[in-house]
Amino acid sequence: AAAAEPPPLLPPVGAPSASESSCPVPKPRHIFIDMGANWANTLRLWRDIPPHEHREAHVWEVYAFEASPLIQPYVDRFMAWLDGRGPRPPLVVPPAGSSSHLSRYTMEFGCPKSGNGMRTCMYKKFEAQLASLKPDPALNSSELVASRLRVASTPAVGKSRYTFVPAAVSASDGWLQLGRVDAGQMIRGGAHSFGVYANMGVTMSVRMADMVTWMISSFREEDFVFVKLDAEGAEFGILNGLMEQGKLGLIDILLMECHNVAGDCKTFMSKVKETAKRTNTQVLTESGQNPGFDFCSQPRYYRPQDPSSGKDRSKIPAGCGPPESKGC
Repeated sequence: AAAAEPPPLLPPVGAPSASESSCPVPKPRHIFIDMGANWANTLRLWRDIPPHEHREAHVWEVYAFEASPLIQPYVDRFMAWLDGRGPRPPLVVPPAGSSSHLSRYTMEFGCPKSGNGMRTCMYKKFEAQLASLKPDPALNSSELVASRLRVASTPAVGKSRYTFVPAAVSASDGWLQLGRVDAGQMIRGGAHSFGVYANMGVTMSVRMADMVTWMISSFREEDFVFVKLDAEGAEFGILNGLMEQGKLGLIDILLMECHNVAGDCKTFMSKVKETAKRTNTQVLTESGQNPGFDFCSQPRYYRPQDPSSGKDRSKIPAGCGPPESKGC
C-alpha cells in the first residue's frame, strides 16, 4: 500500500495568509506585550483594558513571554491555537498564577479556600496531571527566541497575530536560573528567579530576552503599545532601562506588579509614575478591577479538565477564540 501523505505543515509564526499579505500596514500599530503570560490567562487583556476605540476595531499584535519551562509548552500551543495554527490544547491543571487565584477554583473540588490546606488539597486532586508537566527542550533555544522576536519587525495585517517567545523578560540577553521548577510549585504559578528560592529544589536555566533593546528597535511612539509586566522582579531593570534612554513613552498603558524581593517598590513606583506623567503613560496596578486574568480567562470559563474523567470543562465565550480576518 502507498504510504500515507504526511499532514501539511503549519504556517510559521507570524506568516500572513496569501489574502492578508496584500493588506496595507495599519497605522498606528496596536501592540500588546504580555511579560509573564503564566497559563495564558492574560493574553486577551487588550480586549478589556485599552479605551474602546483601540479594541476590536483594530488589528492587534500580541507578544507573550513566559520563563517557566513547565508552562511554556502549553502557552506555545495555546497561542498557536489563537493564531489559527493548531488545535486548542487541553488544560490539565488549574491555570492559577497565585494562591489567591487558585482559591477561585477550590470550591468545586471540595478544598479549603486559603492557606496551606488549600494548596495541599488541590495538589492532591491534580497530582498526576502536575507530574505530567514536562519542559520542551526545543523551546529553550537561542535561535528560536531570536526568530520569534524578529516577528515584531513585520507588522500584522488583516487579522490580529499571536506570537509566543519562550524566554524570561530582562534588561539584557543571557541565561536565568530558576528554582523550584517542580509540580508542587506549579499548583499556584511558575518558578522562582529571585532570592533564596532561585537555588532551591529543581533548578533550570532559561533564555533571557532584552526587552529594552527589542522594544526600542521594534516599535515607535506613534504606535499604541500596551504592556502587562508581572515578571518577579525584572520590572526594575526593564523600566529603568527604558527611562534611562528616554523611551518610557513607547508605552501607552502599563499594567504592572512590583516585587519587593528585587528592590524598593515604593521608591521605584514613585519614579515610574513621575516619569509616566511626562510621557503620558497610563500606569495601572493589579487590583479588583485588574484581577490578574482577562475576561476570556475568568475561572467560570477557563477551567481545567476533570482530573478523574479528563472531560473538557472550559467554555469559550464569544470573541475569545482565534480572531477572524478583518480584511483590508
